[in-house]
Amino acid sequence: MRTIIEHLREKRMIDVKQTGVKISSRGLDYIKQLPIRLERLEPSDISIAERNVAVLVRGKANQIGLGIEQRDSAIKAGAEGATTVVVAGNKLVVPPDYCLDAERPKISRELRNVFDPAESDVIIIGTATDYERAEDGALAAAFELL
Repeated sequence: MRTIIEHLREKRMIDVKQTGVKISSRGLDYIKQLPIRLERLEPSDISIAERNVAVLVRGKANQIGLGIEQRDSAIKAGAEGATTVVVAGNKLVVPPDYCLDAERPKISRELRNVFDPAESDVIIIGTATDYERAEDGALAAAFELL
């Protein structure tokens, strides 16, 4: 992990401070070229704060355990938390087995309409009191999968 952070720092993709790691403007420009997509979401009770930004990462569901790692990365980047959703068996699932399609159809529809996710995709929803921190958190968690 330190090698990756050092590499990103040398490329000026991130800023590392005592308070954590933050994506730089150069890093944000680079992200636009990656196989991920970033969208603001309407507030919902699936998250713990007012502002939500979601990132779609294609084909990385096999790297997700319980989503704790993504939450921790988001918090370190300044967000208040993150919710990880994977596409498994064509269902949107919060690991290990909370099916959004069955339990939260409205949220599931919104995510499907916004991202049109495919099998093995991951959606990470960063949450914070402002969009910038929510975005930083979601992107930091997504970087861990790339």
